[in-house]
Amino acid sequence: MRKTGQIVPVLFLTVVAALGQVDTGTITGTISDSQGARIGSATITFLDVASGITIRTQAESSGEYASPPLRPGDYRVTAEAQGFKTESRAGLTLRVQDRLRVDFTMSPGAVSENIEVNSELPQIQSETSSLGQVIMSRQITELPLNGRDYTQLATLSTGVVRTSSGTNGNSGGSSTGGQNSFVANGTRGTLNNFLLDGIDNNSNDNGGLVLRTNVDAIQEFKIQTNSYSAEFGRSGGAVVNAIIKSGTNNFHGTVFEFFRNAALDARDYFEDPTQKKASFKQNQFGGTFGGPVIKNKLFLFGDYQGTRIRNPSV
Repeated sequence: MRKTGQIVPVLFLTVVAALGQVDTGTITGTISDSQGARIGSATITFLDVASGITIRTQAESSGEYASPPLRPGDYRVTAEAQGFKTESRAGLTLRVQDRLRVDFTMSPGAVSENIEVNSELPQIQSETSSLGQVIMSRQITELPLNGRDYTQLATLSTGVVRTSSGTNGNSGGSSTGGQNSFVANGTRGTLNNFLLDGIDNNSNDNGGLVLRTNVDAIQEFKIQTNSYSAEFGRSGGAVVNAIIKSGTNNFHGTVFEFFRNAALDARDYFEDPTQKKASFKQNQFGGTFGGPVIKNKLFLFGDYQGTRIRNPSV
């Protein structure tokens, strides 16, 4: 009998929003009054709705502002300036590598007066020329995945097709033998670039990725296929940029178990029909857990996945 096992424990602590730019997004825009004149004295506040963390920045004299790198999530942006009513924009969803534009037109009045606007942002982002698609956590966990490998969903993007092992120079990942290899826009599969929370996740021996993270722990990933920023200039293929979930002000978690065994499988084509069906058992199990240590300041998130495969050796 052959037994194989895989244990992937991951623990993340989020203390402050001081993150690298690769796995974050940015909100930018201009502040002006009702006559179109720019307001250079405005203070912009970015509130992460899930964690309660707030970050502030000051508009430039030209009225333009840009946030520091922000972790993907739902945000509320507020603009304040002396002699003008405070204006807030709620319902803003920032994805990995997004550059959202949110402009404010402020009305004269007291700072204590507040105007709140809830509106959907346009699907086209005018602040970036990169082409790509974000695959969300719900898609990752609900769409069928053979082996629980999120990179299979890269083929949901335009111009990305799946290939077999060795096709177009791609031998795939070491843990799957190439079954989930893919190419983007005709480039060689070994030119794909894999990132996890902004950290290089590339295998140097076969062009695949090293750590295949528990899909329940993935918040989202973005596959960029063209005109992406120079910070991703490692190679000329697609960029698969995945980020892990973090703790929030509310406790949350998941538990899962997936199994296969000989009773549920058909007999192998080459097996002797007069003999007992060969034994096979596979279990994938684990869970995730996250929550606050100190609300609005310190958070914890961890995940675990185990894989057990038992079948006769050949």
